[in-house]
Amino acid sequence: MDRQLKFSIMRRVWAIFLLRRATSMAALRVYLFAFLLWQITLRVSFGHVWANMPRGYVGEVASFFENAFLSTETAVQALVLATGTIALWATVKMVRSIARGIVRQTLVEA
Repeated sequence: MDRQLKFSIMRRVWAIFLLRRATSMAALRVYLFAFLLWQITLRVSFGHVWANMPRGYVGEVASFFENAFLSTETAVQALVLATGTIALWATVKMVRSIARGIVRQTLVEA
């Protein structure tokens, strides 16, 4: 009976642990980012974009993407901007986290 009780308690502990991880802010950002990317793939034909993209000079490619972005539907523009914002936000948080770790390590070593 004691083994059964321990198993039941540990199963609940793991369930709570996984639920907290799945609903953390970082996880929610990943879910939102994946959802937005999925929505973009439903509305944009990346094969056609790739086929129409100029080869060569970087300025031509940048101009192509600028024109492609400006000539898309408003929904696609909003999805791309939201996806970019989340990616930028995650990058800033990651860089700050790494910088804090480096500062802590430097302070400990000093």
